[in-house]
Amino acid sequence: SNAIADITVLGSNPVYGLNAIGGAIGITMKDGFGYQGGEIDVMGGSFGRAQVGVQAGMLSGPAAAFIAAEYLREDGFRDFSDSEISRFYGDLGFKGSVAEFHINLTAARSDVGVTAAAPIELLRQDWGNTFTSPQTTDLEVLMPTINGSVKVTETLTFSGVAYYRR
Repeated sequence: SNAIADITVLGSNPVYGLNAIGGAIGITMKDGFGYQGGEIDVMGGSFGRAQVGVQAGMLSGPAAAFIAAEYLREDGFRDFSDSEISRFYGDLGFKGSVAEFHINLTAARSDVGVTAAAPIELLRQDWGNTFTSPQTTDLEVLMPTINGSVKVTETLTFSGVAYYRR
């Protein structure tokens, strides 16, 4: 979330595809052209919650770089409900007078302990009890992306994006 620069909610428009009947959400990610400097955000809370987020961006002539990472760990308030989440976003960009190109990497891993509903009689004994467990959700994503745009004339720009998602 610390890599997000802007979120725009757009109304229904066929240009966004058949699945955007009710509208679309456009998410603009940060890059080194718009964000320079660094930041570390550390948080903690109940049930062993610990979270750290870092972001850094730099600009050097026509090139810019940005990285953001987050790590969260929590024990959970019920048995078998511990969670661990890691996220990374990196962007390397090049900008000239008529063209701009970016190479990005998005990666994440989450191991979340899931506890379902429990009978009230079980919870009366201890709010940490679980009825059906362990149930875990383990997810991973890896998505490198290349995108660019070339301004051909004052009114014509060609843009493209290519990505792989696993």
